[in-house]
Amino acid sequence: MLKTKAELRERIYDLEAILKDTLWLARRYANGRQTAVPDMFRRHYNFLKKWMPELLPKHDDTIDDHARQYMNENSQPTDWLIDCND
Repeated sequence: MLKTKAELRERIYDLEAILKDTLWLARRYANGRQTAVPDMFRRHYNFLKKWMPELLPKHDDTIDDHARQYMNENSQPTDWLIDCND
């Protein structure tokens, strides 16, 4: 059980580090999926963009390159996370 403000701050710092370390991986995984995953990622990305933009991953050229290379008539524009790649 956390008892002090310092312990709470440390826990928040650790959780922020976990988010930063995994969000870029999640975005790469979700990009181009023809499932609900891109929309789920987009919803969380937009929440973070509004409330905690410092946690967002940096621009990733792989996101754009992958979309350009593999986007085709079988995929929907919403399958690609180009809009979540500031």
